[in-house]
Amino acid sequence: MGVTIAVGYDGRAGSRSALDVALGLAERTSGKLLIAYLFDAPPDPGLAEELRADGRRLTMSALMVAGARGARAEVIIDNRPTAEGLVDVSLKHHADMLVVGTHGESALVGALLGSTYHKLVHCTRLPLMLVPPQGVVAGK
Repeated sequence: MGVTIAVGYDGRAGSRSALDVALGLAERTSGKLLIAYLFDAPPDPGLAEELRADGRRLTMSALMVAGARGARAEVIIDNRPTAEGLVDVSLKHHADMLVVGTHGESALVGALLGSTYHKLVHCTRLPLMLVPPQGVVAGK
């Protein structure tokens, strides 16, 4: 039995790179992916359903990429704060590690702006891999 790798996915360049890295890890370990699309919508049912529909569309493409590479994958779409939600989803599904993409900003910018990955570094006990978008040098 392989490892379970949770990957945060929102369709942006950093999360696409994270998905690619997570797929590579899953392939090498006969593992499976948990593709998590989380959004933090205000209490507006219409907006929440719109964001959920966006999540279904975006994660469908991620599932197609995973399927094309022969990886086992499952999708989780939920309305909850991203950092805390990724940790909760990872623990609930017994993930062995968490992989998330960055936007290529420096650690200082991330700390000042309250980035998801900066929060994750401080709130998860799981091994955490931060993946920049391909071709991006952090802080430049």
